[in-house]
Amino acid sequence: MSSHHLVCLLDNHEDNQQAAPFRAIKLCVGEYIYGGHVLDNMDRRLLTLILDRFCRPDVLRPGHALSSSGEFRMPLQDGSRTSWLRTVEALPVAAPLEFLGLHDSATIEKNKRETSELLIAVFSTENNNNKRHLGATDTFGSTIDRSDALLGLIPPGLGEPPKAKNTGSYFLISVLAQELLKYETLLAIARHLLSSISAALRGRQPMSVSLDKMTQEIEKDKIPPAWRRYSYLSRSGLLSYVNDLVLRCNFFLSWSTKAAPSIYWLGAFFSPRAFLSAIRMNHFTAPDNSLLMEFDFRFLSNDVSTGEGSEPAKEGAYIRGIQIQSARWDVRRQGLVECLPKTQFSPAPVMWFKPIDPAEASSRANASFECALYRTTARRSVFSSDGLSTNFILLIKTPSPMPPSHWIERGTAMLLQLDD
Repeated sequence: MSSHHLVCLLDNHEDNQQAAPFRAIKLCVGEYIYGGHVLDNMDRRLLTLILDRFCRPDVLRPGHALSSSGEFRMPLQDGSRTSWLRTVEALPVAAPLEFLGLHDSATIEKNKRETSELLIAVFSTENNNNKRHLGATDTFGSTIDRSDALLGLIPPGLGEPPKAKNTGSYFLISVLAQELLKYETLLAIARHLLSSISAALRGRQPMSVSLDKMTQEIEKDKIPPAWRRYSYLSRSGLLSYVNDLVLRCNFFLSWSTKAAPSIYWLGAFFSPRAFLSAIRMNHFTAPDNSLLMEFDFRFLSNDVSTGEGSEPAKEGAYIRGIQIQSARWDVRRQGLVECLPKTQFSPAPVMWFKPIDPAEASSRANASFECALYRTTARRSVFSSDGLSTNFILLIKTPSPMPPSHWIERGTAMLLQLDD
């Protein structure tokens, strides 16, 4: 469809001052024909940038470079059919990620993921063969040990809603109570499932079809679907997930029994948006209008592990635990720079999320890169009944000495948690 309209636009173009209707092409393809089917705003932003790279007068200049390395160029000849075919045939069969604007480290991550998927498939095949030859006794024994070990890691509970006086304002206490309720439900489901699996493997209760499927998931170090239904988003293996769950429970247990933390771990929340809304409502006298307020994001030039927020923020909150993908924070330049070789992820410094009125937004925000914050590395979302994404959280205006278009092509984003 897009190629058909492209031919029509070029055939009907009669402007002698311009060789091609680039603005019309970008509008029709990027907004209506193809872009109209793209629902995610971040994808539309990338689509517009890619179209702008190819739909410009420079592409009609012989030898124009289409990539930073210069490996992909427009034909150097007069533009005849033969020269175009010769140029196309000289291109590599598989385009490197550099042509797509990605960093070299993205190639390493892609290769690691493909290798991991291949090894998992091979190990799964080997396990099935071993079961046929050796029987299921050893597998049952290891699964029992694994279930018992996981059950021993699951915290007993988080107790009742907060009783300490300095756990936060009314809005923060409401968010804390909701989080404790969700974690209590998750812990109860996890303990029940692991206990049932252990009892079934020991012959103390019948092995149902659902329990057998969950046992297979545990053998593969995967989170059972019946467990995941009550869980927060995660792409980790089961053991890494349980270890992360313990850290999350310790965070909320310390908050509810002692005091509100000076630096909040945003990734620990079931609903990060609810926490950020509570922060905004906490610092404005008119709660009905507080949700219209924006955040002013300030990156603290301090050590990531200790944080500058030894005292709670007077306005907003200090946030930790955010990871940057395809970029890194440079303390000296106070902005995003290229990630280090062979490294795609880097920790972000402690951030100050300060609620401000939209009219008070600083002038530097116009030149900042609006970096998307996601909960997981998948970046794909399922929209809930209220129309909000379950994975995307918000855009963080991030300073950088490089133009925003550079980071959009890099696929730079911020994440609340990584995979294993």
